[in-house]
Amino acid sequence: VLAKHLRSRFPASWSATRDPSVAWTPGEQGHPPRAYLHLVWQYLQSYAHADGAGKAECEAALQTLGDVPLVPTADGKLVRLRHAAGVFAAEEPSSKSAADGSRSSAAAPDGDDLSAVLT
Repeated sequence: VLAKHLRSRFPASWSATRDPSVAWTPGEQGHPPRAYLHLVWQYLQSYAHADGAGKAECEAALQTLGDVPLVPTADGKLVRLRHAAGVFAAEEPSSKSAADGSRSSAAAPDGDDLSAVLT
C-alpha cells in the first residue's frame, strides 16, 4: 500500500525509467519536497521500531519499496532504495583509515540489508 501511494505522489517519469537514480528538484516540477521525504523516513523508522515488527517484516516492507527513489544525494538526485547501499559509502576515508584499511563512519551496512539504516 505504501509503495503504491508513494509512486502516485512522484512524477510518472520516475516510474517509467529503471535508472538507479532520478534528478530531484525538491518541491518543483511535481517532485516531493524535502519535508515529505522526511515524513516518509520517519514513518519507515517508526514501523521498524513498532512492537511486533520483526526483522523479516521490515525487510519485506523495504523490498516492496525497492524501486522507489527515496534516498537523497548531495548532487540533487534521489536513489532507488535497492541501489542505495553505495550512497552511504560516499564519504572519502581519511588518510589514516585508508592507510590502515579501516572503514569510514559513513560506510554502508554490510550486504544489501537496508533495514539496518532504519535503526
